[in-house]
Amino acid sequence: PLNKDPQPPRPPRLRAGSEKLTDVAIAAHLVNDFHTKACDRAIIVTNDGDLKVAITLVVEAGHTVDVVSPAETVNATLRKVATTARPLRFHILPLCQMPDQVQTRKGPVNKPRVWQQQ
Repeated sequence: PLNKDPQPPRPPRLRAGSEKLTDVAIAAHLVNDFHTKACDRAIIVTNDGDLKVAITLVVEAGHTVDVVSPAETVNATLRKVATTARPLRFHILPLCQMPDQVQTRKGPVNKPRVWQQQ
């Protein structure tokens, strides 16, 4: 045998960061949602080029993927593969918020205090 050491080799210790797992989950859901016809358009808020392959697959299959970057510019890779790509316009965010309290059939629902407008 090639390994003359009496103890079997230990597998390398790998650490997967939660951010990487999030990227994988977003990519998997993006492809699956279009595959299962769960959506006809996706809007992804990201500036992470790791999503290039998933976005490319979906767009090349004829679907629409819009990328909105939380950064001032859009990652060049994403700009090339997405249907549209633009930076998030932070000045309009207050106009897009729901009220602090929403009435439902079961009664009012309140935003958590940390989300409420100051």
